[in-house]
This record gives sequence, structure tokens and C-alpha cells, in this order.
Amino acid sequence: MALRIVLRMISEIANRQQKYIEPMLSLTVDFYVRLFIRVKEGAKQCHESISKYSQVHQCMDCESHYLHPMGVHCTEEITFDVETGRKKSRRKHQENARKTEDEEAHPDGEEEELKEGESKKIREKYSLPQIKVPHKCTVCDGPLVIGGPIWNREIHDVEFVKRLLESARTNQAGENGHKV
Repeated sequence: MALRIVLRMISEIANRQQKYIEPMLSLTVDFYVRLFIRVKEGAKQCHESISKYSQVHQCMDCESHYLHPMGVHCTEEITFDVETGRKKSRRKHQENARKTEDEEAHPDGEEEELKEGESKKIREKYSLPQIKVPHKCTVCDGPLVIGGPIWNREIHDVEFVKRLLESARTNQAGENGHKV
């Protein structure tokens, strides 16, 4: 949990500078953490960071936990009727969020055809999640406590770790004369 708390904090600090992070390798030993992070620039990716943070609801008895994301990615389809000046929008959630009324009206994702004199614009945005977290543990009925916010994405880059292990295996003898 400590790794995820520190990753979220580093990500938030990087976002203030219009930068975002990619965790490469994360380690924890006793009470120490060591993080290898790639920092990149990009305003769009900074906006995406809100979907990488979650509150944690953890059971006091059995330690099962539930994540409540702080934001979800969605697209909004805006149709504008040029003649009447009326605007109609329809929001589609990309991540594990509940369906909107428009999505329930068009369950198979079928597109409405544009009428003559209408224009359509698609806008990506982030909204509050519509996920319900239980009031008590669904496993043991124990009380839940809230923690976080934490980083809810990967804490390692698997390809980087594989390359690192391969490099360590093929490395020459170390300082003490033993092969790594």
C-alpha cells in the first residue's frame, strides 16, 4: 500500500509541472520503498491521471478491499442542430462506470444518423465515477475503513523488469567475484 500512496503523490507533484509518470520498478523492503520512475511531458496525459487514483475501502476484519476511482474517462457526443440552435449531448463511459440513460436507450452502441442541418462533435472528458461501494464487507460483513488516495494502475513495467533480469543474468562477475 505504501508504494501506491507514494506513487500517487509523485504523480500529483509531476502533474503540477505538466508532466506524468510511468512506474518502471517498485520495491519495498521493511519500511523502505524504492521507486524507479520515468517522467514524461504531456498535458493530455496529466488530465488522464485522475483515472489512475482511487480511494480504498478496506475491511477491518478480513482485509478485503474495494477501490473507488476518483475519476473515469468518458466521451461526450454533442449533436448541434444548426436550424433550431438546439444542442443534445450523449455521454459514453469508457471504464467500469454505470451506463447513462442514453447508453441504456442505445444498448448495442448503435449510432443515430445525423439529420440534415446537424453537426456532431465528440469530446473526451473525465467525470465522477458512478460506482457504489458497499457500506460493509461483502465477504464477512465487517466494517470498512477508508484509505488513500492511492495509485490504482501497474506499479511495474513488465518488459523493463524482464530486460533488467536478463541483463543481470548475463552480467560479468560482480565486485565480490560471484556471478549475478
